[in-house]
Amino acid sequence: MDVKLKVSKQARIPIAISGFVLILLGFIVQVLPNKKETKTESIKLNSSTQTYNPSSNNSSATQLSQENSNQHNSSSQYGPEPASKTTETKQEDYSSYVNSSIANSSGNDVSVTIVDENGNISSSLSNSIADIYNKTGNRATTGLLRSSFVHKSEFQELTEGNSDIITKLNLSHYTDYLVIGKINFSFHSGTLESGTIVCTASISLSIINTASQSIVKNVSISDINGNGVTESQAKETTMKKLLNNFYSSYSTL
Repeated sequence: MDVKLKVSKQARIPIAISGFVLILLGFIVQVLPNKKETKTESIKLNSSTQTYNPSSNNSSATQLSQENSNQHNSSSQYGPEPASKTTETKQEDYSSYVNSSIANSSGNDVSVTIVDENGNISSSLSNSIADIYNKTGNRATTGLLRSSFVHKSEFQELTEGNSDIITKLNLSHYTDYLVIGKINFSFHSGTLESGTIVCTASISLSIINTASQSIVKNVSISDINGNGVTESQAKETTMKKLLNNFYSSYSTL
């Protein structure tokens, strides 16, 4: 009876060991997945922390600042950017081409400007034609247009009655009519009398109504001849003939 009891106790030991091993294996199986999940969560947490790490943002901001600085330096090397093409061009001031001391009166004001073949104002001829208009009841003056204007291409446009030029010069403020034109002289030796010189003159004029901004009359006088011993004498004779012709045919507006 005693022997059987001892054998039975000895047989229980392997059984107990086997049970302990099974329990240990079961514990290991349960713990290992938890550790893996914990490790995975730890990795995710670290990754999330890195995404919102302030120091990382500062590094990105620093990099962006450096890129902007490099772009600015690159622009500085090639100079400033060109001005916008939409910048308006400055308008030319035409008031400087007009003698503002001449003002329009209540009567028929006439301003005369005649230039020679070189494009210079012929003061003597301008005054002579102005005198003709004064004798016919008008108020005529000279010197309205300055010499700085008669050398511009717009002067020729004005003789053709360009309304834009009339407006820019504000001519209606100074005169009712503008007589504008050009005189040409040529000289050659006389054939009828030896030792004489013949002067031939041709003049073309435009008479402009500044209010309507239109040409009211075109005047053309050509091949007026005069002779003299010198060019100045021949020119003087020719001028007298030309002015007489103008007075008889074109003195009325």
